[in-house]
Amino acid sequence: MKLLRLHSDQTLLSLAMSTCAGTPLTLQQLQRRFEQLRRFQARLRLPAASYFEAIGRRYRLPLRAEHAEPRKHVSVRVRDYLAGFFDGDGCVQGTGGCVKLSVTQTQSSSSVLLFFRNVLGGGIIRHTATVGLWRPCLMWQVYAQTAQRAAAVLLGSSCCKRSQLAIASQWRQHLRLQACALADLKRLKREEPPPVSCPSWHYLAGFFDAEGSISTRRPAYVRLDIGQKHPQVLQAFEVFLAAQGVHCSIYRDRKNAFHRLTIHRSADCKYVLASLVAAGLRAKRKAARIAMNICKQDFHEVRSKLQAEAGNQGRYRRLSLLGLARAESIRGLQKQLWRFEGPGRGVLESQLEKLQEDHKLRCAEERLQLLRSDIRSLLAAGASSHCVLTSMPAYSVSDATSTYVMSTLRNYKRECSAHTNTTATWGFPERGTPYIPQIL
Repeated sequence: MKLLRLHSDQTLLSLAMSTCAGTPLTLQQLQRRFEQLRRFQARLRLPAASYFEAIGRRYRLPLRAEHAEPRKHVSVRVRDYLAGFFDGDGCVQGTGGCVKLSVTQTQSSSSVLLFFRNVLGGGIIRHTATVGLWRPCLMWQVYAQTAQRAAAVLLGSSCCKRSQLAIASQWRQHLRLQACALADLKRLKREEPPPVSCPSWHYLAGFFDAEGSISTRRPAYVRLDIGQKHPQVLQAFEVFLAAQGVHCSIYRDRKNAFHRLTIHRSADCKYVLASLVAAGLRAKRKAARIAMNICKQDFHEVRSKLQAEAGNQGRYRRLSLLGLARAESIRGLQKQLWRFEGPGRGVLESQLEKLQEDHKLRCAEERLQLLRSDIRSLLAAGASSHCVLTSMPAYSVSDATSTYVMSTLRNYKRECSAHTNTTATWGFPERGTPYIPQIL
């Protein structure tokens, strides 16, 4: 059965990775190939990194806690930044009879984790490797008494996780008290936090580093977003920014039960970014400086640089430069239709429909080409994928049929080995050897 599954997977992937020169594909065929290759890409895994780079230096992994030297005195601005970041991406847990604080970030944002370690102690370890589009992640973690001291420091400026940090800072060694504390932590993670207030720009800088995003729109517009499950902290930011003369809005995504604070005006966005950079923005400092210098002449260049700084969540949904030009033509024709009244309206409508269909087809071709390029890059960097696919269904055959086929294959393979003193490979990779389809 495994051999049949392997054979079907190889056939399917080879078909998906092959090109059909001179044969135009339909939109449905392009979408089907894209989904097939996405499943293959999701299994490609790069070897785990043995080091990370931050602030111009290289650090070996794991970076152990015993070599850390936490600060005895933490300034208010540093405490505000760390508390803001921890409120956005931090986690309080009780594990193995002791308390644990942790923050997980992509390896490209490792400077923030190193900042946590230098100020509060603890260690940095590998969390996840590069798998498909997922970037490698590192984790800062601190346990026991060091975690209690770190929680006491963060407690002074925390808003969202204040109650959780209060429990962590007073962790008890008695088992019954630990059980009560664990139950309280689980309850607090489910409940909405009480109304809070934003203490400073430093706190907002930390929170924006953890949960914020920067986006652009033609011809030279900037937009800032901060997402959260509960609206209380976003409402605090809204009040804080309103006092600075910045208008923002809070939206609720009913489908995902998610809240988002958005700043639309480009002038307000640039003012907020400048203030955040001055307040110690770290992970998104480079992206903020790029966005602050946007203008009509270099919009495409700025957009490309911001995409390189951002994550890969919407990589295959973003329009290419050609896609932006096509979308602009469609919008222009739509505006023309809104104002047009006359006998030629039907011609314009059919022209618009043709442009939209062509746009969908070209976008599907471009994202398939980008996906193939990404897979080639992963393979060139040493990524591998195991033979057996768990995300792709095997052929549906009866147990009797699969038993007969496997028995026949084993007998023939035994005969080949007896005559040639070698092992028949059937064109399949040996056990444990990664299967890599030919895509070049």
